[in-house]
Amino acid sequence: MSKKNTIPKIMKKHHYKLEGLLNRIKKSSNEYEVIPKVFNKFKWELRKHFVTEEKAIFTLIYKEDQEIHEMKDELLKEHRIILKELDKIEEDFNNSEKVNLTDFRNLLIKHRNFEDDTFYPKLDEELDEVKKKEIIDRINTPV
Repeated sequence: MSKKNTIPKIMKKHHYKLEGLLNRIKKSSNEYEVIPKVFNKFKWELRKHFVTEEKAIFTLIYKEDQEIHEMKDELLKEHRIILKELDKIEEDFNNSEKVNLTDFRNLLIKHRNFEDDTFYPKLDEELDEVKKKEIIDRINTPV
């Protein structure tokens, strides 16, 4: 498999896109007509990213590899926490309240760092080429 198409590299690319959108929201803090558009794009991309992880990757991780399975379970819990926080932020935006994204951004970065530095490299190391190809095909194939 080419080094260009590894699970870690593909998912890092997703993460950079999300971080760029989150940074755009922060930079748009005084552009009230722009914030909802950028926030909705971020929300869509984050949910799409989580669905990709959960359906294209996590469903192919079986209990045989206990360590990876436990990491997957922890990531799923974090997804729920992040989405709950995202809903709170959206509610604040909708109520025209001042939104502080610092805690949310820190939560997202911690989650991303674990995936980029630990989880995806571990998958790349442990999975056979057939399983990796299946995951990459799922990631790259629109539903």
